[in-house]
Amino acid sequence: MGDIQEVASVQQLLDAADDPFLRYDIGPESATALPAWSCGTASAYLRRPPHRRGLSMNLQGPPDDAFPLIAALPDLLEYAGTTHPGLTGLTLDAHLAAAARSRLGSTYRVEVMGAWSWMSTHEPVAIETPWRLAELDDTSDAAELLAFYGTANPSAESEPGEGTSQYWLGVRDEGRLVAAGALHTTPAGAPHLTGIAVHPAYRRTGLGAAVTAALTNEAVRRAGVATLGVMTANAAAIALYRRLGYVVAHDWCSHTLTR
Repeated sequence: MGDIQEVASVQQLLDAADDPFLRYDIGPESATALPAWSCGTASAYLRRPPHRRGLSMNLQGPPDDAFPLIAALPDLLEYAGTTHPGLTGLTLDAHLAAAARSRLGSTYRVEVMGAWSWMSTHEPVAIETPWRLAELDDTSDAAELLAFYGTANPSAESEPGEGTSQYWLGVRDEGRLVAAGALHTTPAGAPHLTGIAVHPAYRRTGLGAAVTAALTNEAVRRAGVATLGVMTANAAAIALYRRLGYVVAHDWCSHTLTR
């Protein structure tokens, strides 16, 4: 495998490249990520994506370091799959995706699931808003939240009432919930913004920015960092997050694998 080295911990990957996704989504102490490999500042490791069963192999890094890992990808997947039969996904930095699909084409059926960006910030947000935000309860407000998401965004990763949200914020107008969002916790223990949605009749009023800013401030207050994921094609949302201080760490492309 050339310069590829199997590593015994995520901390070893972080020692080679202090990557925010590895630090705040996977976590230095994660056992789920093993087996894992490094090649220069590139790495390949296992991850259990939220809202999905099974495991995904992530592969990231600059092309020169990552291409040996891509060349070895069939062997890495075979090796990891012997002890992790639930390994059915592959997520790569987008600039590596085409090469990986080409390398695996004779062994796997590789289908693109979607392109998404992972962002983070360490800074609180200063924002003025006329909207009054209030904390919601995951249990007692679950029915109202479910009805709201059914209209505002049925595909939002919100999960009210399931105990996965540690903190909820919402905005009501004349008693009706018109915006909401939540904080989940990554496997590494970092706050992760999710389920940010605005009722269609209230869009372009600054509500999305207000909820995002307030959740960001709560996350930074709790842990010194806020993280989020967004579909890469959602240029308007990415532009908003950038204005609020977020930086893209990875533009990912996720796939399903069938032997």
